Amino acid sequence: MTETAKKSDFPVYTCAKKSYNGLASIEEGHVLMANVTYNVNLRTLYVMKYLLDNTDENHPATTAQLCGYLAGKGMPVGRKSVYADLETLGPDGFGLDIISENGRYHIGSRAFELQEVKLLADMVQSSNFITRTKSERLIRKLQTLVSRHDADILGSQIVARNRVKSTNEQMFITIDRISDAIRSDVSIRFKYFKYDMNRKKQYKHNGRSYEVSPCALIAGEDNYYLLAYSHDAEALRHYRVDRMEAVLLTENRRLGKELMAQVDLSCYPSRVFNMYRGPEHRAVLRFHSDLADAVLDRFGKDIMLIPDSADHFHITVPVMESPQFFAWMSGFGNAAEVKSPPALRQHMKEHVQSIARLYEESV
Repeated sequence: MTETAKKSDFPVYTCAKKSYNGLASIEEGHVLMANVTYNVNLRTLYVMKYLLDNTDENHPATTAQLCGYLAGKGMPVGRKSVYADLETLGPDGFGLDIISENGRYHIGSRAFELQEVKLLADMVQSSNFITRTKSERLIRKLQTLVSRHDADILGSQIVARNRVKSTNEQMFITIDRISDAIRSDVSIRFKYFKYDMNRKKQYKHNGRSYEVSPCALIAGEDNYYLLAYSHDAEALRHYRVDRMEAVLLTENRRLGKELMAQVDLSCYPSRVFNMYRGPEHRAVLRFHSDLADAVLDRFGKDIMLIPDSADHFHITVPVMESPQFFAWMSGFGNAAEVKSPPALRQHMKEHVQSIARLYEESV
């Protein structure tokens, strides 16, 4: 059936005055209802909808309940018709995992189990870059993947966190246009802003549009970023997607593909701190053994932790130098140290000294 098909495109059966349990009889595989005309294909879809929406392991349905539901839809039928629909929809037919136990029926396995849907809903709820309104809409959509009983459980288990959420309702349109630009191999133009002390938008570039060649969208550090080649800087830059406005596709082909090809997106977020780009170093970092968990969380479980004393280890990893990298290291106090290269170690030292000087001054 095409998207433009109407109800009249389905076969409709008008029955003679025969009876089955006072309601209908079966003739040539079709239900014949006394003085009733209805769409048989639609009836099977309603049975499927009822099972998906209302049944699970703890809430099976009887054929009487299914008959009552169909009668409420103007399709009064007997049990044999429901059995036929269940067979059509089941593993040997359409492929639904319909479990039959003691004359009761429910959906067994689904595309998404309850805990999988809860995980996705929690991720949506905790994402700063998704607005509160969009979060609520997405969670309602996720709830349709489970029965209404599990959807109620899902709603009660999602903690309404007092998180800072984006207010940019156009972000999903922005993501769509960026994706279109990558597919079409063209650059984009947009305005970029930040907030001032009065919570007012301050547009960068004096309000002029940026033109960049998009490379990839990256989720990281509680936000969503565009990695792109800046036509002005002639280098790769990051842009927070919720800070982009008026995104338009150009007719210009993307530039900077040589630099884009050098980016390994699979490990990119681990070497870029808070999505600030800077000079890249192959760094040797030394940590107290108590920080093994934090180091593995940051750089991945595949890195080598090399013991260099009874209670310390070091790693060798690629990192991009930035104030955010220095802040991450500083957060561990004297339990973390930049060993090399010398330039990165010196800059780390200067960063710590600049903070110390701030507290040497009288208030």
